[in-house]
Amino acid sequence: MGSEIPRSTRDTDADTPPSTPTKPSHSKSSSASSGYSHSSLRREDSNVSITRLGLESLGLVPPVISSEQPAAPLPLIKEFPFHLVDYTLPADKKPLGSGLWSDVYLATPTPVAQAPSTTPSAYAIKHPASKAAPTILRTEARILTHLSRSSTAAPYIVPFHGLDPRTSALVLTAYPTTLESHITTTLNALSEPARAAALASLFPSLALSLLDGLAALHAAGCVHADIKPGNILVTPRPSSPNLLDSVVYADFSSSLLLNQQEPQDSSAAAAAPPQPPLGGGTWDFLDPVLVRSTRDAPTPGPAADVWALGVTLLWVVIGGSPFECAGGNVWRRREFVKMGDPVACVGYGDEGGRNLGRVRGLGWDALGWFGRALKKEEGGRVGLGEWREEVVKAMKDRD
Repeated sequence: MGSEIPRSTRDTDADTPPSTPTKPSHSKSSSASSGYSHSSLRREDSNVSITRLGLESLGLVPPVISSEQPAAPLPLIKEFPFHLVDYTLPADKKPLGSGLWSDVYLATPTPVAQAPSTTPSAYAIKHPASKAAPTILRTEARILTHLSRSSTAAPYIVPFHGLDPRTSALVLTAYPTTLESHITTTLNALSEPARAAALASLFPSLALSLLDGLAALHAAGCVHADIKPGNILVTPRPSSPNLLDSVVYADFSSSLLLNQQEPQDSSAAAAAPPQPPLGGGTWDFLDPVLVRSTRDAPTPGPAADVWALGVTLLWVVIGGSPFECAGGNVWRRREFVKMGDPVACVGYGDEGGRNLGRVRGLGWDALGWFGRALKKEEGGRVGLGEWREEVVKAMKDRD
């Protein structure tokens, strides 16, 4: 990656849908139900407005999405063309990862006829793991279909090859690892001086790629609703594994499309699954606005994604969750999340001094930059576009 990333690729509660791992060494992160249900995420009820999310860098002006706009029909689901190319699961049928809704397997493409030019060297097969799972995966497939057809959003999501109609499994491009695993096994394994040097090279382009990707998702009307390092797939650079050649968002099982309506014709309606009964969320990355109460929790919107991305990037810098200072007490940790001040938590606990040193090692006012987006009240947070411009300016000033 160097200075650029090209645009291209669980506490242990079971309420968080699994990410799309591609190797068995993925570490676990603290997760739990966010308290909101997909049954409450009705597209026609959303009054979220997305306005000029800093897409000047992409040459885009995103549409305003509100309940006053006519709802657009949901896209039909892209089906996997198994008559052209199939796949072979490992003989031991051992999954790379498992979760509440799915098991993920690494699979080898096996051409049947003329395989599509987009066929990767390996697939990640997200297979339903329960009776309720097919409806969850069909909803995710619909969202992936929509995003895959967006020229601006598609480069920032894991490539989607379709829903396998034989099994209701999602067929995705396999990536070498997740951002979480890269932090844990690569960055955190370095000495402090070497880690500081690697982070200084990695962070600016990683942050800009994830900010641009999130802006593109929002412009396409998608709220991810579960951004975290484990749901970001990366390809380390072979010649310099501390750096990344690609980074994409994955696991859209908690996501929603704003202002979309179910198809009205009978055949399309039959293909549209009902809303899943439960949305997943990972506590350490939840917008405090969403966890004030388990009753009548608000629908996650674009601001919740910005918050989660802020915590994710903070995780990259310090090497773990800012809420680790709460120790092993789950209740205390969740109270810290509800307090809504992850930046202040960076300096607490046994690793507070080390964490502050890692943030300062970036060479600019990164704590101030994080603090402008990670404010408890949504109205006090900087917009996504302005936040992006600040990191660009900070890096120019540093250089």
